[in-house]
Amino acid sequence: MGDKVAVLIDGFNFYHAVSTHIKSISYPRNLKWLDYDLVVRNVLLKNKPFDELKINFYTAVNTYKCDSHGKPHKSTVNHRVYTDALKTKNIDVIEGQFKLRDEKLNSYFVCKECNNTQFIHKLNISFPNKITCVKCNSEFLIEDFKCIKKPEEKKTDVKIAIDLVNIARDGHYNKIFLFSTDSDFIPPVEYIKKNCPNTQIIIVAPSDKIEIKKYNEKLKKLEITSAYRYGTSEFSKLGVTVLRLKLSKLINCLFDDEIESVEGKILRNPWA
Repeated sequence: MGDKVAVLIDGFNFYHAVSTHIKSISYPRNLKWLDYDLVVRNVLLKNKPFDELKINFYTAVNTYKCDSHGKPHKSTVNHRVYTDALKTKNIDVIEGQFKLRDEKLNSYFVCKECNNTQFIHKLNISFPNKITCVKCNSEFLIEDFKCIKKPEEKKTDVKIAIDLVNIARDGHYNKIFLFSTDSDFIPPVEYIKKNCPNTQIIIVAPSDKIEIKKYNEKLKKLEITSAYRYGTSEFSKLGVTVLRLKLSKLINCLFDDEIESVEGKILRNPWA
């Protein structure tokens, strides 16, 4: 009897991992045109037979992002093309949403007294919600300054966590792969480990490595070590299997540059 496999993919988490890898290793930009069905079948399962496969891809489209003419930004259009491509492989695309929030921190303000410009973050704020100028020590209420509207992704992580627990508790799938290194998923993973012993959960993490350069004062020399860019130590502490996915292998897991969508439209690789 083969495995029944469920795969949950944190779309943004792996998109940024792939983007970072492209910039640092100089891989073709169409590495973003990734066919997760091929990744799962060929790389994770190594073409071994299975009884059932379910793939969920979680994402959110930033509909607030527009170009100078007020039309959807190119990245937003590319995002839609990509999710349409995933649907051709029977991958369930589950969307969260972006919402605008007031951004008063992590921005700049100009002091009304001395005209000093400074960056605001929470360390600059004293109770109750006051900003202190570092130059003249004048204090101002945050409410006195206009907010910057900033789009923020909402609900995606919550949907992943809920589905993760529900799939494990249902017991239909005996193996779950979670494509994410987000520590927010520690609680649901911990719950599954304790309460769903018949379900194996595996964290899939990118194996992108970085060099760490540190000058050793005692030895008077530069020491270079390497480490994974994306940490998984918290998952490992739970006794959860962590699978490092070499992003260099993904070059063989891409869609064709032109494919037909489920609606019969031609989808072209926007990163070709």
